[in-house]
Amino acid sequence: MSGFVEVRSQEFTFFVPLMSKKRPRFSLSRDKKKVHTFMPKEYMEWRENLAALMKEQWTEEPLEKVVDIQFGFVGPARSDADNLIGAVFDTGNGIIWKDDRVKILPKGSWTWKKAKQQDSFIHLKVFY
Repeated sequence: MSGFVEVRSQEFTFFVPLMSKKRPRFSLSRDKKKVHTFMPKEYMEWRENLAALMKEQWTEEPLEKVVDIQFGFVGPARSDADNLIGAVFDTGNGIIWKDDRVKILPKGSWTWKKAKQQDSFIHLKVFY
């Protein structure tokens, strides 16, 4: 068949607590002349842990194009969906997908199910 493109998919489950994307924090130097930016330590540790799990489960080069991505979040209701998704997108950059621009990740959906923090996890299904 001419023009037929095979779509592949892979599923991932990451047993991590749910965490929202964080914004940079700012502090002034002692002389109050320089502004230093930093990300919260807890968030950076969470991203490092998730990145390590992603690298264990995805061993190919980062994808140039994703057809669709489905997020499943299981955990407490403490976050906005866009911030949960944003944290996963940012962490997956350069690991599963090349980056999280809409040109590369044009379609996605998400679901959420309530669970205790200790029972939290993230399930991804990536179509490419």
